[in-house]
Amino acid sequence: MMKSLTIAMPYYEAPQMLLEHLKWWTDYEPGEVSIVIVDDGSEVDPAHSVLEWNGIPEGLDLALFRIELNIPWNHAGARNLAMKHVKTEWALLTDIDHLLFPWAAKKLMRLSLDPVLVYQPPRYDRVDGAPQRTERHTDSYIITPEMFWNVGGYDEQFTGYWNGAFEPFRKALKRTTKIVEVGEGHLLRFNNTHEIPDANVTEWGRKGTEFDINHEPHLKKKQRVAMKKYKPQVLQFQWEQLI
Repeated sequence: MMKSLTIAMPYYEAPQMLLEHLKWWTDYEPGEVSIVIVDDGSEVDPAHSVLEWNGIPEGLDLALFRIELNIPWNHAGARNLAMKHVKTEWALLTDIDHLLFPWAAKKLMRLSLDPVLVYQPPRYDRVDGAPQRTERHTDSYIITPEMFWNVGGYDEQFTGYWNGAFEPFRKALKRTTKIVEVGEGHLLRFNNTHEIPDANVTEWGRKGTEFDINHEPHLKKKQRVAMKKYKPQVLQFQWEQLI
């Protein structure tokens, strides 16, 4: 069983989704769940302003970091920075549009997990106010910091492209260990724009555009080479801790 868990996630211009998290984080028991948020250079609605105006739930262990330069599509780098500051044995590495309810966290923490393995929780979509079971998120992991850095983290030389840094990490992860699906501790994804419009705005509009790595043959070739001998470039930016 886990003694404690850290939820590690990037943030970018998603104040309404962050408020949804805050609403539920008030129900986490002190000392049970920690939060690490990395603001990926937000200029309009930075996470610090959202937290400053609305307050952090009393007793919640929350750390906030900010990448100083607004680098396009740098959420893989933001994940690297988040995992660098995880202090618990286990982390749930996920995206801002995925919510772990307090009761789901308790179920997850009751599981007996092997630190040499990586796990993926079940997922539901929130559609018109009701949850519907959907496929698991390929980039949400229950992982130890040691395993994350043993793999090497995300390769930031492919920042800016759809699946640019994520696919090489997944392949390196599968070469290093086994990814196991668990039946408890489900995530709820908010993907209905009329409910929370900014929930997953950072993921839209890349596939099939100039931000798709498949549109850059020379870079795609470089990515394939990098995946064979995975030596990622990490934390290639300036950052600061705000909370």
